[in-house]
Amino acid sequence: MADMQGDKSHLVVIGASAGGIESLEALVGTIPSSFSAPIVIAQHLSPRRESALGEILARRSRCGSSPIGIYSNRA
Repeated sequence: MADMQGDKSHLVVIGASAGGIESLEALVGTIPSSFSAPIVIAQHLSPRRESALGEILARRSRCGSSPIGIYSNRA
């Protein structure tokens, strides 16, 4: 991965469809703890079920994971 130490102008955004959880796990597991850019992961999830995606990614990540919500009609 590119060295982004000290550069505050980068944001990494990753999107995945409903079947992309295994790929996200593999990808998150490769990110070093020294990676300094914020990472936003958008994953299609069912609105009818509770998701464990945050916990799944936190187990694989060396950087930590903080789930956030996305709501209709909000930026």
